[in-house]
Amino acid sequence: MSGIGYHDHQFGTGPKPGDGSYNSGITDAGSVKDPVCQHVFENVNRDEARHLAVDFHTLELLGGRGGYSTVWKAAGALLRPAALRMLVLGYIPLLERAWRELGNMGVPANDLIACVRKFRDLGARNSLVARHPVYRVVASHAAAFSDPDNSYHWVAGALVWLTDFLATVDSWNPTWSPVRLMPTAA
Repeated sequence: MSGIGYHDHQFGTGPKPGDGSYNSGITDAGSVKDPVCQHVFENVNRDEARHLAVDFHTLELLGGRGGYSTVWKAAGALLRPAALRMLVLGYIPLLERAWRELGNMGVPANDLIACVRKFRDLGARNSLVARHPVYRVVASHAAAFSDPDNSYHWVAGALVWLTDFLATVDSWNPTWSPVRLMPTAA
């Protein structure tokens, strides 16, 4: 296992900062014809490449820790009510909306699927990353997410509808108004 050096930027066996991001295939293939979107994707690619290199290095370091304690910690974190709410009402609908919006922008589904598969392939080639529970959860979610025929999309679509409905109920915003405690000057 290789370490990360502050000055030498050695990131182990995961993707390197110069490798490009997962969505570089989208911009390289010319899938997006809009020049503004193309420019945005290029900037996102540069930034994401650095994030991904650090993410995979961290997973490599954490994957080297042994035992079931990592599994129990990950399960405990995911089973907290706040984490479940965030997952069900935040993360899953957000990804489903992003998938739909990218399709509406003209990005072919096959390019998006290739981006997700690239993540799984990069993680699987390093045994320390592949054994980490967080990687396993994200990789299995990515497998379901990247298959347009998977029933996951029915559930995700229902969650998008639910969050849209909850937004119309307006229960997310307080209905009270602040009370002035100090008397106003007359």
